[in-house]
Parts: sequence; structure tokens; C-alpha cells
Amino acid sequence: MRVLVTGGAGFIGSHATEALLELGAEVIIVDDLRSGSLENIENIRDRVTFLKCCVLDLCNGKDFPHVDAVVHLAAIPSVQASLDHPVETHRVNYEATLAVAEACRKTHCKRIVFASSAAVYGTEGNLPLNELSPLKPISHYGADKLASETILSVYADLYRLETVSLRFFNVFGPRQDPKSPYSGVMSLFIEAARNGNRITVYGDGHQTRDFVFVKDLAGVIAKATLAPGAPPRIMNVATGEATSLNDILEIIRSSLKSPLEVTYQDRRSGDIRHSQGDPSRINAWDPEWKTTSVASGLSQLLTTAPQ
Repeated sequence: MRVLVTGGAGFIGSHATEALLELGAEVIIVDDLRSGSLENIENIRDRVTFLKCCVLDLCNGKDFPHVDAVVHLAAIPSVQASLDHPVETHRVNYEATLAVAEACRKTHCKRIVFASSAAVYGTEGNLPLNELSPLKPISHYGADKLASETILSVYADLYRLETVSLRFFNVFGPRQDPKSPYSGVMSLFIEAARNGNRITVYGDGHQTRDFVFVKDLAGVIAKATLAPGAPPRIMNVATGEATSLNDILEIIRSSLKSPLEVTYQDRRSGDIRHSQGDPSRINAWDPEWKTTSVASGLSQLLTTAPQ
């Protein structure tokens, strides 16, 4: 199969591309390198076609490639950025999804696998969250992801385009750049700990997240893209395990065998206190998708050279 990966030079996109290649796909990457990096795909550069451009420009032009499937990962993956710059992030996080769907319709592409987010659930308190839980996003980012899911569902119903919205929970792993404004908490903690710097926690550290190792996620993306039959239209990519930020700090402290200086500050607007997904649907679809625990994933990060 021929697959277009938007945001394919990014943290998640580069791992997803590797997983697709391992399963025999021909991959075209489109990335404007806003948050992605050519270093992320250095080892596979000769095995992919790389297009440096904004996905909106590609979709609105005449050069959208004929492919069997699109993995749509391009986004500004930051709640805070969406609060600070709602119009700009809306263009990338929603309008680009609509443009991809329309380009797929026009070129008779069969399937779109979309990077949605647990942010669509908002502050829903009945945990763990399943795909039928109430959807009440509390940020522009979550609202754009939910709107994207909705428009993809419309395209699926009207045009028989197969769409798969994967609701990512908190993804961590190699290539997550701690210097990026969109970086996840894991990479920030590890970077600070390695350099002996003070770690800043927004909130009391008892807030919990459902952490997913990026290579496990990449395998899900690749299988959902290449599966001969249509996967479920919406799936949580979650482990069902709730881990607090203080738990993460303790694992890092124990692994590095050194004290950590931690500062606790007021929580940020738009942050969710507890997040835990119900993985029943994805486990039924692919019982073997998850192979990496939080402790094992952290161990891999802490024992390898900084990316």
C-alpha cells in the first residue's frame, strides 16, 4: 500500500513511518518541519519520499498524491498553544483535517487514520474513559480534535471513506524533544534530571495520566492503516493504567539514584487533573498491541543517550 503520513518527521510520525515501512508500505512524508526534524527520519530517509510543505498547501493545490491511505498526524499538539493562539491552531488542528478528507475524497483514497486525543473528553469524572463517555473538551485543542472526528465521520457516512480516529492518551518515548514548546512532561522531567536542573510541576503532582509508549502507538497506527478490513471508527489508545506525576518523579529518582529538586507551581488553565482510558475496544481489536510498561519505557529513555 502507498501511504501518506502528514507530520511524518515528528516525534510520533517518525515512529509511525518506521512501523509502516516494517509492514511493507510505501511511505510519502509531508512535513513543514515546524515541530518535526529531519534527524528523526535520518535512518529511513532513503526509504521514503519527503515533501517539505504545509499539509494545507498540499491539499489545496493540484499535487496531492494518489495514495491508498493517509495517516494524519500533523498538528500543533499543545493545549496551551491553542489557548494562546486559537485561530492559528484551529487552522492546523481542524481545517487541515477537513482539507485532508476532501483531498482523499477527490483522489479516491480508501482510508484516513487520524490522530485524535483524550482531550475530547475534557474533565469527565467517570474513569476510566471509554469511547461512549461524554465529550466535553475544555480547550480549543480538544474542541478542534472533536470537530475533526465529527467531520471525518461525516465523510465516512457520505462518501464511504474509511476513517479511524485514534484517541491518543499521553504518549512518551524516544525523539520527544524537551526543547520543543509542545514537549510532553516525561521528556521535560528527564532532561531536567539529567542536567541536574530543578523540575517544575504544575499542580501538586498527584494528577494522573495514562501513559502510552510511542513504539506501541506506532504499531497501532500502522496496523490500523494497513488492515485489510476497516478497524473501529473510534478507539482509545490507552493502557487503562493511571500514573501520577509524582510516581514518574520517583521512578526517575530511583533510576538515576540521585535526588531531584522539584518545584510545585499553580496548575495551568486547561489542564485536566485525572485522565485514564478504557482500552477494552483496542484490546479486542488487537490484543497484543501494548508491550511496554511505563517503568520499562522510562528505563529505555534513561539508559539511552539523549535524542
